Amino acid sequence: TSDWSGLAEHAARSIDPDDPKTTAVARDLVDRISQDFGPDKAGAFMKHAVGYLTPDQYEALVDGSPNPGPPVGTPVATLMTETVAYQPNPSSGGTSGGQLGSLNQAATPMKVSAGSVQAPAPAGTASQRPPRQIDPAWTDRQKQTHETLWFLADRGKTQGRPVASNLLRQYLEGSGAPITLEADFVRKHPPTQEAMRRAERHFEEWLRGERGDKTFGEIRDWIQNNKPTQTIKAMKWDGQAYPGFDLSGSDQSLSLGQYTIQGIGDLTLTQKGDKVVVRGRIGHRLNDKYDFQEGKQGKKAGFLSNLATVPVGLANHDIGLTRNAIIDYERVAGAKGFPLRSKPWYRELVGVLTIKNGKVVKSHFQWRSVK
Repeated sequence: TSDWSGLAEHAARSIDPDDPKTTAVARDLVDRISQDFGPDKAGAFMKHAVGYLTPDQYEALVDGSPNPGPPVGTPVATLMTETVAYQPNPSSGGTSGGQLGSLNQAATPMKVSAGSVQAPAPAGTASQRPPRQIDPAWTDRQKQTHETLWFLADRGKTQGRPVASNLLRQYLEGSGAPITLEADFVRKHPPTQEAMRRAERHFEEWLRGERGDKTFGEIRDWIQNNKPTQTIKAMKWDGQAYPGFDLSGSDQSLSLGQYTIQGIGDLTLTQKGDKVVVRGRIGHRLNDKYDFQEGKQGKKAGFLSNLATVPVGLANHDIGLTRNAIIDYERVAGAKGFPLRSKPWYRELVGVLTIKNGKVVKSHFQWRSVK
């Protein structure tokens, strides 16, 4: 079939919160899709299905199934294949969708980088419990979350995902210390290029008079000064990176999740008759926080935005590993998000504005990367 959305809607609507058999059928369907069509199709199916679930249906799917996953205490390693991908479902012989750890924000987790300084591990949480030690007083869900996340932190190093592994480890150890990644690690990730262009378009829109800024007002305020040369200091605009349902499993995708690229720099405006020449040097960098909260992006988070099962939960047959479950784990275990930045890379802007009656009527911009 090619209608994964339609199939997902049918499966989701068939779940009866009062009938455990229906949730078992839905899970088995995911396994069969992954086995017959591959993990990408299983991931697409899950992405569509979650959007159709009501709160009661979701709770039934993650908590009410007769096959909720391995019992607490079962080593997660026994459920993983030797490759960073999908693992066989012991109960059905199929495969279950997921990846090493795309957990953060809008469907992501794990974030430290090659070349970054790793903060020392804290002696323990507020109760002086060593970070890796399970507290017997935790709920089964909290214990399972602890086991899964620590396994992923260890597994990342052996599977060639050192940055993702270190970032997740720092989160689990709870120091809260900021981390700065190398510029190329972030810049070369495809979603970064799209986010960078979004930020650059905001600069262009401001220069064309299509948007204002709380600090610098509007471009017409500067043009009407009639000064031959003016410098705008430290203007900044953000661009969001949306990796989507990324199943690539690269170190970048597992480290960054959904994130923000910030462009900041100085602009010089030189007016000559009805023309204004614009020159600028903009530094782009990652400007985010490593956590498992839903990204805001100016939108109100819906019910499923934080409850949605993270892909790594599927990989471990742990469908109950939601962002809310991870946030609840933070509360008892001392895991803590931290500021995540990168070193900057630079782009030069050259543009020409044509002015008529104090307004921009024509514009041309050219961006160039600076080594």
